[in-house]
Amino acid sequence: MARAYLDQVEDTAGRLGAYVRTTPALALAEAAAVDAARARGEPLGPLAGVPYGLKDSLVTAGVVTAAGSRILAGWVPPYDGAQVRRMRAAGAVLLGKLALDEFGMGAHGDLCVDVPEDRRGVVGGAHRGGDMWHVPRDMSQDASSARSEEPGARRPGQGAAAGVWPSGHVAEGSSNGAAGRGLDPRGHWPSGHAPGDSSRGAAGRGLDPRSHWPSGHAPGDSANGAAGPGRDPRSPWPSGHVHGDPARGAAGRGWTGPRNPWSSGHVPGGSSSGAAAAVAGRAAAVAVGSDTGGSIRVPAARCGLVGLRPTWGRVSRAGLVAFASSLDTVGPLARTVDDAARVLACLAGHDPEDSTSLRAPVPDYATMAARGRSDGLRGVTIGVDRAGLTGVEPAVAEAFAAALATLAGAGAAIVEVALPDPAQALTAYAALSAVEAVSNLARYDGVRFGLCVPKDSFAATAAATRGAGFGLEVKRRLVLGAWLQAHPDLQARARAARATATAGLAAALGGCDALASPTCAEAGVPIFLEDVPEDRQVAARTAADLAVDRFTVAASLAGLPALSLPCGLTAGAPALPIGLHLVGRRLAEGQLLAIAAAFEAATPWRALARGPGGCVMRCERSAAMRRGRSQMFAGPEVA
Repeated sequence: MARAYLDQVEDTAGRLGAYVRTTPALALAEAAAVDAARARGEPLGPLAGVPYGLKDSLVTAGVVTAAGSRILAGWVPPYDGAQVRRMRAAGAVLLGKLALDEFGMGAHGDLCVDVPEDRRGVVGGAHRGGDMWHVPRDMSQDASSARSEEPGARRPGQGAAAGVWPSGHVAEGSSNGAAGRGLDPRGHWPSGHAPGDSSRGAAGRGLDPRSHWPSGHAPGDSANGAAGPGRDPRSPWPSGHVHGDPARGAAGRGWTGPRNPWSSGHVPGGSSSGAAAAVAGRAAAVAVGSDTGGSIRVPAARCGLVGLRPTWGRVSRAGLVAFASSLDTVGPLARTVDDAARVLACLAGHDPEDSTSLRAPVPDYATMAARGRSDGLRGVTIGVDRAGLTGVEPAVAEAFAAALATLAGAGAAIVEVALPDPAQALTAYAALSAVEAVSNLARYDGVRFGLCVPKDSFAATAAATRGAGFGLEVKRRLVLGAWLQAHPDLQARARAARATATAGLAAALGGCDALASPTCAEAGVPIFLEDVPEDRQVAARTAADLAVDRFTVAASLAGLPALSLPCGLTAGAPALPIGLHLVGRRLAEGQLLAIAAAFEAATPWRALARGPGGCVMRCERSAAMRRGRSQMFAGPEVA
């Protein structure tokens, strides 16, 4: 089975772009260990032999972990994160590391700077020389040597003539290096970034007031694709997104991020973009991702998957490259509720290496999901804030209304509730996550690990390294966070807004078991081209990207469990998945999974687990999979 999945990873590498590096030697070794244990008659773990992918912000001993950033390129962690240890203890088989927006800061999957060499300089899904992409090289073959190499050890072939620091980093030319050139000595931030103009705000100027959707996207005709009838497919969207040209093939000019298996002209969602693309594209049975403001749930909705963000502290964050520690969580992406429940059961539980992990006992989530499927939703109350649905695209609104009818038909009572103002929650999230990011990313100074651009002082080295190593979106958030750190009054307002959102959700959940909404206001976002947008488009896109988390961010601020599962498809071609979002009480993941399983059993949307080509999902237990590659992998987007 591991070999069959590795074949599928290779076959889909050019179309999906889900993996930044693969570990076939490690996968086959772990699979062989499972086979040996089975042959000896030993008890097997709950995920024995299940091939999975890991978001590249979760550290792996001996395998490069770059978190989608140039500043960590080539960094080999000396230890496994808690999530890797638990998945290995459960018998799961690691296929490789999955692409993400840099440090988890992105809504679409287009901000991964850590692109393998064989995917650089790509136009229309091929090298400029015309050859198709190849799967990244096997990083696990270097695992033993990497583990023995001390951090800071000089690499072979590097010497003083190349400008090597004792850490082994190659010095870029100090007079004309990639960073530090033209640095304004008046810059206020230690990173060397110039402060942003706070007066322009998150949305900035240039947002088209005629746009109907809160995301800033122009309304699309669901029967005629995302761009709508008569729209030039190459024209900039009011949000600052540039619509891909379907005639250009896989992902449009310059796109190096993962692609949505349902439509190569649409993004897979972010920041767990590679995780969603891999699972939906049959290149992994399940995946482990992370969620700060919606980074598991949004990609799950875009790609027709089940994505679960657990209660903050339910799953250890030890080994997660931090973005915003009070918001970051780790959770599964899977094709069915059952699969998500089984993976969560393996990940959850107290971890002494994470002082914030909870000591609450872990229930049998799979049993709770099965009970929901068999017993239905009689006695369950689900709250809906209908006033908060304004501006939702018609196809999404129609699918959500049908989902509520299905929940009611399964026995649930649907009641009206008032939920926190999403604009206030989004603003609080943007502010607080940026402030926390400044603290968390301060460790990338060119001294301890990752990229180094040597200068004549520590401050200059740190500034030059960060200038060269961080992408534009990360820099934007760091500038915002640093500015906010100098304004404690604004931080206090953001914390108060977070408290208001938390209290609002608690009040709504006081009278119901779960809250329901669409996961995203729009069914899909087209891919963007490489053209450099104008300032007004950048500002508008920033607002649009933030608004993608409109329905997901309040649960993140409150630290509550939430999941997305498929509830429909758009009409016409391409058919794009639509997600149903459920929020539950603290530590009530089991109840959320039961509701989701009952909904899944009552709808045809479990067929989305078969993928865009109608492939059977449960390949980890399939005899056909044990025989090797099979027609189960077939599909128009992944074959």
